Amino acid sequence: MAVLPCLVLAGKVSSEVQEVIRSRPELFAELIKKLKNMPDHAVLRLVREVRDGEW
Repeated sequence: MAVLPCLVLAGKVSSEVQEVIRSRPELFAELIKKLKNMPDHAVLRLVREVRDGEW
């Protein structure tokens, strides 16, 4: 089992985030792995793009 689903099962994230992860655990695990080595400014840019609907 990937780390992210394990955190969900252990109750280490909010219920809202748990629901999102449980809906697509493989995709979110892959996303987290890809974000792991990105600099903060790159992650923030991605968050803004998604939040603003520029995707």
